[in-house]
Amino acid sequence: MGIQAVGIGTGVADMLLNIDKLPGYNENANLLMQSNQYGGKVATAMAAVGRLGMECAIIGVIGDDVWGHAQLRDYARSGVNTEHQIIDPNGGTILSVVLSDREGSRNFLGNGNPNKQRCRPLRVEDLDETMIRNAKGLLLDKDGDPQRAAAQWIRQSGGVVCFDADVYTEGRESMIPYTDAFIPSEFYYKERYGEGTPVEDALRDIVSRGAKTAIITLGERGLVGLSQGEFFTLPAFSVDVVDTTGAGDVFHGAYLYGMIKGFSVVECARFASAVSAIKCSSIGGRSALPTYEIAKEFMETGRLDRGWIDERVRYYMQPFEMQK
Repeated sequence: MGIQAVGIGTGVADMLLNIDKLPGYNENANLLMQSNQYGGKVATAMAAVGRLGMECAIIGVIGDDVWGHAQLRDYARSGVNTEHQIIDPNGGTILSVVLSDREGSRNFLGNGNPNKQRCRPLRVEDLDETMIRNAKGLLLDKDGDPQRAAAQWIRQSGGVVCFDADVYTEGRESMIPYTDAFIPSEFYYKERYGEGTPVEDALRDIVSRGAKTAIITLGERGLVGLSQGEFFTLPAFSVDVVDTTGAGDVFHGAYLYGMIKGFSVVECARFASAVSAIKCSSIGGRSALPTYEIAKEFMETGRLDRGWIDERVRYYMQPFEMQK
């Protein structure tokens, strides 16, 4: 069938420390769990798509170091095609130390610059236009010439574009006309519109700028969306939360999966919410990525067998260079 889903984004190496509480100044915390995984919004989303069983590919530039090559192995393990990943011999991988607690709070320490670049930027000429045009769906999280070109190509060929707008910038807002589903976080909403603005007004504004569907994710409070003139709300699925790192990334990947499969907008949102909830039952963005069958059973019964999660948790306890 070939590549159906494509993502353009930067991968990150995550050293995850799950603790009993985020410490204040000169305070201690108890370490509950440690894990070496991988992050990046689009990168984690594509790993989720691959685990769900869809042929997918990631496009980006990674560093020629132990973390960059470990990422390639992890993509392969998740079923993500990396033929279009570019290894920058002079670049380095962004390394992030993530502190998280069981209340869903997180702190990040990173070695990337404010633009999260340790490698050369992606260029339009790096893209495989034919591969993108032949795909059914594209996930983006940034603005730029490569992102705009890819969005235009795939939409001209009948595909769909989903945009992960985690943090507000004017550049991200400029991508709304290029997208079918524009999905900002609560943080984007508050920064762009202010907490006093009704969520419905924010959604109307996004749709007026060209998006076919707009959804604002609200964490444990679920989501609110607008599509074809109709508002809808969905609650979050109930799970025992261990770590919310990567929850939004996984949501966007699962939402794109649903778009490509032909789910309705509400079905896409509900499916993405379920897959994201399953992810939150374990540390990091990768250890609890479900298969489609696992997600379907969870949606139907509310039950989640942890056997496969525990196996993946043990795998990611290994040092990066030992993960094969």
